[in-house]
Amino acid sequence: MKKIELTKEELNQLMNGEDVLRIECNGLHITIKEKVEKWEPKFGEFTLSFNMQPVFVKDHVKSQENLKFLRESGMLRGTYGQAERAAKKMRTFNRLLAYVDEFDPDYQFDYHKSNHYIEYCSGVRKYFAGCTDCDYEKLGIVYMSREVAKELCRKLNSGEVCL
Repeated sequence: MKKIELTKEELNQLMNGEDVLRIECNGLHITIKEKVEKWEPKFGEFTLSFNMQPVFVKDHVKSQENLKFLRESGMLRGTYGQAERAAKKMRTFNRLLAYVDEFDPDYQFDYHKSNHYIEYCSGVRKYFAGCTDCDYEKLGIVYMSREVAKELCRKLNSGEVCL
């Protein structure tokens, strides 16, 4: 086992996240780089109420614990318009999750099989079942089985279900 020795100054630099150490040995380069800062959503003046309406944070959030939860869950927005747009997208996403929970409760994304989702084509104003056979899962997509996706498209196109 090889040892790396640091001076007290280098150790302080390392603990503060600064570049500290560059080692070159037999063509091998090793650099200890600064630490990566974890991104968190910014605080915003607006959040969404339980009925998905934009509201002022200062008028509706009374505890720091609730404010922290809203920030970490991405529920704070800088403007009323941003909160409105987020509410519309969240409603659609949450209703898709609820539909899958009700009609495909055991569905799990499978990296070795086809996974289906819902697409909307504004040109023909119809919903279609999309499919991915990839080894990666796209973020922000609600996946379901083929049968459930096809049936949901039928219901969406007939007006039986509204997202």
